[in-house]
Amino acid sequence: MKIAILAVGTNKYRSFMFDLVESIMEKFLTKSEKHYILFSDEDIFSKELENINFNKIEHEEWPLNSLKRYQYFLDKKDLIMTYDYVFYFDADLLVVNNVDDFEFHNLFAVSHPANLSNPNMWDVETNKNSTAYLNPNEKGHYVQGCFWGGKPSNIIEMCDILYRNAKIDLDNDFIAKWFDESHLNNYFYKNKDKVEVVSPSFSYPESWRLDIPKLIIHRDKNHTEMRS
Repeated sequence: MKIAILAVGTNKYRSFMFDLVESIMEKFLTKSEKHYILFSDEDIFSKELENINFNKIEHEEWPLNSLKRYQYFLDKKDLIMTYDYVFYFDADLLVVNNVDDFEFHNLFAVSHPANLSNPNMWDVETNKNSTAYLNPNEKGHYVQGCFWGGKPSNIIEMCDILYRNAKIDLDNDFIAKWFDESHLNNYFYKNKDKVEVVSPSFSYPESWRLDIPKLIIHRDKNHTEMRS
């Protein structure tokens, strides 16, 4: 299987990307052919690793680089469509145990780890002026924006909708509560019969202690410092 790995990291988040890519190479779907479509303001990979498609983007004030990820991916849609399957990883994830038996859903995202302690977690955008709006009184499964994927056609369809929605909000000088994650939850809720939610084992907060396997960690960091 030929797999595309997407990741975005500029400024201080760029420092995580090399470790992420190496961990995926060593421990994630080791029998598959993996290629990396990376977006950053500086190319730190060109002389170090193979199968890298580097795309230079400008570093922008937080959270614009995160919010614009769907636009970046659409810009590479012709390349993405040549793969059998697509995964998106946040730059600050790290694969820490072998993942070789992943179930390939048409479209998936990862359950937010906080769901384990609060099954009713539903921290969605509640401003009706946003395209990411969801009714706070309705029940959904809140997903984290750090790890998701699917078949290329499904990914491109999703990114096209979320790019347009995020752009409408930006044009109206509005940014959703949790940026790209708010838009992702809106899409998954509206398409919940077509998508799958996978275990928080794939987004395990580094310093937490959870009663689940630790497969991919979300690395500890000072958010304020990293986003400055």
